[in-house]
Amino acid sequence: LTFPMKAQAGLAILLPWFVLAIFGLLEANLVTNAVTSVSGIVGFSTAIFLELIALLWMQRILKT
Repeated sequence: LTFPMKAQAGLAILLPWFVLAIFGLLEANLVTNAVTSVSGIVGFSTAIFLELIALLWMQRILKT
């Protein structure tokens, strides 16, 4: 794989965490609601689960 493809995969892995950090800094209530309400917990845990699957998938692609 070329360097731009590897760099893009790295950005795709890190981008959701950067967005969460920015939302936490700008408006802490958004993150608080995501971890305290039932719908927020379901959505947040689903997003984390899908992010972990994507992380494993990208690591597998980058190894080949």
